[in-house]
Amino acid sequence: TPSAERPATSPAVTIPPALGAPTAPDSPMTLDHPSLRPFFAVAAEAGVAVGIHSAPGMHVPVPAADLFDNYAMVHSLSFPIDQMVAFTALAMGGVLDEFPTLRVAFLESGVEWVPFAVYRMEEHREKLQGMIPGMTSSPQEMIERGQIYFSFECEEQLLDVYVEHLGADSIIFASDYPHWDADLPGTVAEAREHARKEIGDADAAKALGTNALRLYGL
Repeated sequence: TPSAERPATSPAVTIPPALGAPTAPDSPMTLDHPSLRPFFAVAAEAGVAVGIHSAPGMHVPVPAADLFDNYAMVHSLSFPIDQMVAFTALAMGGVLDEFPTLRVAFLESGVEWVPFAVYRMEEHREKLQGMIPGMTSSPQEMIERGQIYFSFECEEQLLDVYVEHLGADSIIFASDYPHWDADLPGTVAEAREHARKEIGDADAAKALGTNALRLYGL
């Protein structure tokens, strides 16, 4: 939708962390593939938030899922690893800098992996810039300009560590409803209590509300 016709409330779309290549559907195609640039261009122009969600069983390549046939192992490892793959592709592959108004959320994998990925990515940007010319901003700059968001779980143990290093403006709450790990009933109340304890009332209000409003253009 062109910007002149954009609705008052911008929509959102969810995509997997990798796709099957057009000529080889069983082979992973990362999100920085040139064939996907038109999609991200339209999403940025239309103000559509893009959610990245891993899900074994979607019949698309999921980078860390295919190594195991045990669901507990797949679920434990695949979700955060797949999000790392997506984050690496979008940031280091130059997508986020090519489209600086594009808003992306990395969903349902917690935030404990994010500071590690951010700092490791930044080291490689500093020392191997020639190999990633499309990455002109640091991951922290992408966070600071309100471009990328990460969802936390209600029992997230290192939520305070994330906020200490990366601030509270890029975290949103994932209730995981109605999955087995949603801790029903009372998931939202538990998340609110936990967030207030870990990061204080003001930052908890961002994490449980205002950040999501900004992400989704509401």
